[in-house]
Parts: sequence; structure tokens; C-alpha cells
Amino acid sequence: MIESLMREHAQLRRLAEEVEAAVGIQGGVGWDDCVVCDFKKLRATQERLARELAEHEKAEERVVAEMLRGRLSEEIENTHRTIERMLQLLRALSSLCDGQHVHAIRTAAKRLRQELEQHLAYEEKTIFPALRRGVKA
Repeated sequence: MIESLMREHAQLRRLAEEVEAAVGIQGGVGWDDCVVCDFKKLRATQERLARELAEHEKAEERVVAEMLRGRLSEEIENTHRTIERMLQLLRALSSLCDGQHVHAIRTAAKRLRQELEQHLAYEEKTIFPALRRGVKA
């Protein structure tokens, strides 16, 4: 079960990288960053990441419920809060840019990837080992 979640983590990391890549290469500093990004690809990728992130959260809930039956409720609540923040960032990406200046989108995409990495690392270093110990107990 955990191995399946780890494969999903790898996919989520790839999608977060795709969101950042869709913004394109930085062409200026701050507000003058006027690179033309592929907004259609950006929107499609962010929608896919949001969908897969929500599905992944549900899968984790099922695994945790089956394996520990509530022994990690505080840790799981923390992961739900971080997922909600990431979903808010994804929703914000669509409304941040005026179609020319992409600095705000670039900043949000980078922050999204960083928050996703923190979330996944926390699960991999804290939650998953606890789940494994729970299975062995």
C-alpha cells in the first residue's frame, strides 16, 4: 500500500515540475518578467495536479484508516492542511497573471513545488514509517 503512495508521490513531483516548466524561462526581473508562457498547458497541468493531489489525499486517508485506525490523527490533520494550501495555490495560479507579466505565476508555481516537496517529505519521513511500524505491530 505504501509503495503505491510513493509512486503517486513521484507523479505529483513530476506534475509540480511541469507546472513550473509551463511558465517558461525567466525573461526579466520582478514585474518586468514578461516571458510568454503557455497558459493553455499551464492551466491543463495545474488542473491535473489539483485533481491528482485530491485523489492522492483520499487514497492516503483509506490507507491510514486501514493501517492505524486513528493513531496518527494529528499528523494526518497536518497533511490535510498542507494539501488545502497547495490546492489554494493551484486555484490562484489562474487569476494571478495579466497575460503578459508572469512573475506572480512563477513565484506561485515555485512556492507550490516547495510546499508539495515539504508535504511529501513529511509523509515519507514521518507518516509512512509510522504506518510501517503499525503494520508490524
